[in-house]
Amino acid sequence: MSQRRFGRRYRVTVQNPRGEQYVVTPPLTFRCDITRNVQSEANEFNATIVNLRPQTRNGIFKDRYAVTEYWQIRIEAGYRTLHTVFLGNLYESYSYKEGSEWYTELSGYDGLFGIQNGLVAESFSAGTNIADEISAVSSSMPNVLAGDFGAPAQGQTERGHSYFGRPRDVLEQIVGDNWYIDGEKLYVADALEVIRQEVAVFDSRELLSTPRRRETFLDFEILFYPEINVGQWAEVRSLNEVYNGQYKVIGFTHNFEWSGAESGEAKTQVQLLAGAEGLSA
Repeated sequence: MSQRRFGRRYRVTVQNPRGEQYVVTPPLTFRCDITRNVQSEANEFNATIVNLRPQTRNGIFKDRYAVTEYWQIRIEAGYRTLHTVFLGNLYESYSYKEGSEWYTELSGYDGLFGIQNGLVAESFSAGTNIADEISAVSSSMPNVLAGDFGAPAQGQTERGHSYFGRPRDVLEQIVGDNWYIDGEKLYVADALEVIRQEVAVFDSRELLSTPRRRETFLDFEILFYPEINVGQWAEVRSLNEVYNGQYKVIGFTHNFEWSGAESGEAKTQVQLLAGAEGLSA
């Protein structure tokens, strides 16, 4: 087992629409499941915190039907260094008591607030840069910034366009499904493009399962890997050398628990793009 995967910790920060901030750190028990991918849909998380003090429980209460209220939530986790493993909008938060324990349940989405509350009303003349059209869509989505734009955003339009409607629908008109939101940033990329970032290395000492080939994907389970990001290059160093090589990270799920009472779960399920040709047995 890698020596750098010890001493995990976390920090959860919630900021309500009034700018009031609540921070949760150990020794409170914290469990979360986080899913992020390159699909054109909102990433999400679900979490439980045990025995928050009453002031914090009341302060972070969020009605799921208050969809026009933006509550930013940032979840950081790691070992020696904390990494942002989720950034988005708190969708719902409530608390209940069982026995002597108080449980606070939280859920949220990354980018959904901007998708639901944005409205595109723009006209562009022929010869407009496609990237400028996408930037205009990004600007229409509250709390979503422009990230990297790849090949689908290159070039200029051959004729004028007028757009009016939801950001999701307009993006699909411009670039199809070659977009995703991650960390409250809009990215545009085709299937083989990656974001500019260090290569994530998955060492055989940290793998919890043998890599599995499914259609055009390669997936496996690894010790909690908080520094991973969707859209980056990843290198697999498995004992089964047929799977070794570099691939694009297209999705992952973190299952993380911190508890002072017992050793909790901490793992990451990774999905890589192996390609249509992919691997040879």
